Amino acid sequence: MLELYMYWSSEIKLFMIQDNLAFALSLFNGMSTGHTALDNVGIKVDKYYSSEIKPHAIKLTQHHYPDTIQVGDVTKWKEWDIDYSTIDMVLSGSPCQDLSIAGKRTGLYGSRSSLFF
Repeated sequence: MLELYMYWSSEIKLFMIQDNLAFALSLFNGMSTGHTALDNVGIKVDKYYSSEIKPHAIKLTQHHYPDTIQVGDVTKWKEWDIDYSTIDMVLSGSPCQDLSIAGKRTGLYGSRSSLFF
Protein backbone atom coordinates (compact mmCIF):
# COMPACT_ATOMS: atom_id res chain seq x y z
CA MET A 1 0.00 0.00 0.00
CA LEU A 2 1.03 3.57 -0.68
CA GLU A 3 0.47 6.30 1.87
CA LEU A 4 -0.76 9.56 0.38
CA TYR A 5 -0.91 12.74 2.40
CA MET A 6 -3.34 15.44 1.33
CA TYR A 7 -3.88 18.90 2.79
CA TRP A 8 -7.55 19.65 3.30
CA SER A 9 -9.32 22.19 5.51
CA SER A 10 -6.33 22.91 7.76
CA GLU A 11 -5.75 19.28 8.66
CA ILE A 12 -3.69 16.43 7.29
CA LYS A 13 -5.58 13.31 6.30
CA LEU A 14 -3.97 9.99 5.50
CA PHE A 15 -5.27 8.03 2.54
CA MET A 16 -4.24 4.47 1.84
CA ILE A 17 -4.17 3.48 -1.81
CA GLN A 18 -3.48 -0.01 -3.02
CA ASP A 19 -0.78 -0.60 -5.61
CA ASN A 20 -3.49 -1.41 -8.14
CA LEU A 21 -6.66 0.52 -8.98
CA ALA A 22 -9.31 -1.27 -10.96
CA PHE A 23 -10.88 1.86 -12.46
CA ALA A 24 -9.90 5.53 -12.56
CA LEU A 25 -11.82 8.45 -14.04
CA SER A 26 -9.94 11.59 -15.04
CA LEU A 27 -12.01 14.75 -15.55
CA PHE A 28 -10.42 17.45 -17.72
CA ASN A 29 -7.76 14.84 -18.45
CA GLY A 30 -5.54 17.02 -20.62
CA MET A 31 -2.47 15.03 -21.62
CA SER A 32 -2.96 12.33 -18.97
CA THR A 33 -0.69 13.83 -16.31
CA GLY A 34 -2.83 12.03 -13.71
CA HIS A 35 -2.12 8.68 -15.34
CA THR A 36 1.56 9.55 -15.55
CA ALA A 37 1.60 10.49 -11.86
CA LEU A 38 0.03 7.16 -10.92
CA ASP A 39 2.63 5.38 -13.06
CA ASN A 40 5.44 7.34 -11.39
CA VAL A 41 4.40 6.18 -7.92
CA GLY A 42 3.86 2.60 -9.03
CA ILE A 43 0.06 2.44 -9.08
CA LYS A 44 -1.26 0.31 -11.94
CA VAL A 45 -4.69 1.17 -13.35
CA ASP A 46 -6.69 -1.56 -15.06
CA LYS A 47 -9.22 0.75 -16.73
CA TYR A 48 -8.71 4.50 -17.18
CA TYR A 49 -11.57 6.72 -18.34
CA SER A 50 -10.66 10.14 -19.74
CA SER A 51 -12.90 13.16 -20.11
CA GLU A 52 -11.20 15.49 -22.56
CA ILE A 53 -12.34 17.48 -25.60
CA LYS A 54 -9.09 18.86 -27.06
CA PRO A 55 -8.04 16.70 -30.06
CA HIS A 56 -4.30 17.22 -29.53
CA ALA A 57 -4.50 16.17 -25.87
CA ILE A 58 -6.60 13.12 -26.76
CA LYS A 59 -4.13 12.10 -29.49
CA LEU A 60 -1.18 12.41 -27.10
CA THR A 61 -3.01 10.44 -24.40
CA GLN A 62 -3.85 7.64 -26.84
CA HIS A 63 -0.23 7.55 -28.00
CA HIS A 64 1.12 7.03 -24.47
CA TYR A 65 -1.87 5.12 -23.05
CA PRO A 66 -3.66 3.40 -25.96
CA ASP A 67 -6.08 1.56 -23.66
CA THR A 68 -7.53 4.83 -22.31
CA ILE A 69 -11.29 5.00 -22.76
CA GLN A 70 -12.29 8.45 -24.03
CA VAL A 71 -15.72 9.48 -22.70
CA GLY A 72 -15.82 13.03 -24.04
CA ASP A 73 -17.18 16.31 -22.73
CA VAL A 74 -17.50 16.54 -18.94
CA THR A 75 -20.76 18.47 -19.27
CA LYS A 76 -22.32 15.36 -20.85
CA TRP A 77 -21.36 12.99 -18.01
CA LYS A 78 -24.89 11.60 -17.74
CA GLU A 79 -24.48 10.12 -21.23
CA TRP A 80 -21.28 8.22 -20.42
CA ASP A 81 -21.44 4.44 -20.29
CA ILE A 82 -19.74 4.09 -16.90
CA ASP A 83 -20.77 2.16 -13.81
CA TYR A 84 -19.74 4.85 -11.32
CA SER A 85 -19.88 2.41 -8.41
CA THR A 86 -16.77 0.72 -9.85
CA ILE A 87 -14.61 3.88 -9.92
CA ASP A 88 -11.77 3.69 -7.40
CA MET A 89 -10.32 7.15 -7.98
CA VAL A 90 -11.42 10.38 -9.63
CA LEU A 91 -8.67 12.71 -10.83
CA SER A 92 -9.24 16.24 -12.03
CA GLY A 93 -7.31 19.14 -13.44
CA SER A 94 -10.04 21.67 -14.00
CA PRO A 95 -9.57 24.36 -16.65
CA CYS A 96 -7.66 27.37 -15.32
CA GLN A 97 -7.78 29.79 -18.25
CA ASP A 98 -10.30 32.04 -16.47
CA LEU A 99 -8.03 32.20 -13.41
CA SER A 100 -4.76 32.81 -15.21
CA ILE A 101 -3.16 36.24 -15.61
CA ALA A 102 -2.64 35.19 -19.23
CA GLY A 103 -6.42 34.93 -19.69
CA LYS A 104 -9.31 37.32 -19.24
CA ARG A 105 -9.31 36.77 -15.44
CA THR A 106 -13.05 36.19 -15.20
CA GLY A 107 -12.42 33.96 -12.19
CA LEU A 108 -14.50 31.02 -11.02
CA TYR A 109 -17.55 32.33 -12.85
CA GLY A 110 -15.82 32.22 -16.23
CA SER A 111 -17.14 29.79 -18.81
CA ARG A 112 -14.24 27.35 -18.38
CA SER A 113 -13.24 27.50 -14.73
CA SER A 114 -16.83 27.24 -13.48
CA LEU A 115 -17.00 23.71 -14.91
CA PHE A 116 -15.46 22.12 -11.83
CA PHE A 117 -18.34 23.05 -9.49
